[in-house]
Amino acid sequence: MASLCAARSRPLDYQVEMRPAEYTSIMIALHTEDTLPWRALITRAEAEIALVLPQHVEDYLCRTLLLYLGRPNRLSGAKRAAAIDALFAQASQDPRLIGDRSLLLVGFFPEQVTRMQVPVNSLIEYGRLALRTSARRDDEPLLLDVEREFLRIVDVLRMMRHLTEAARAPDLLNLYQFWLDTRSTYAWQLLRTELAGLPAATGSRLRH
Repeated sequence: MASLCAARSRPLDYQVEMRPAEYTSIMIALHTEDTLPWRALITRAEAEIALVLPQHVEDYLCRTLLLYLGRPNRLSGAKRAAAIDALFAQASQDPRLIGDRSLLLVGFFPEQVTRMQVPVNSLIEYGRLALRTSARRDDEPLLLDVEREFLRIVDVLRMMRHLTEAARAPDLLNLYQFWLDTRSTYAWQLLRTELAGLPAATGSRLRH
């Protein structure tokens, strides 16, 4: 997908290769206190938009956040910029990693997607395709569930980001465009909060 090669003169299939042992260590960490802040933020975000992810998908999301971003309190100011830089550290052709990072970019770092000048729908479909490819290659049904829940995970991630920036007013124009592109539950809820009188959202342009 050559048209998606944009940000910082790097393609979207970015980042360092992950060794199996590193995934194993993160899976073990799911049962430690390191994941508790992410779990709490996920739960709060789900409550805000009345959306509950399947438990095994939440586990995957928690692992992914811990793996790539560390703890939530490391994501303010310059530390957030460092986290974004880490996502573009080195090239990788692994579809699982491409899927993970596409998910994080669309969900947790939307401003970076804007800078990349990549259509959000294209990045979403690119990430979902990568997860489907990895699921078939590795015979891992979990990744198919993550792919099916991709947009709902993005909604949770965007609400998590919003909750960590409570004092910052949302960008209504970009929020509305995101809703037009995806029929996002998160985006519509924030729009209805900021703009009184909007009706309930119906329909979906992308498959949830």
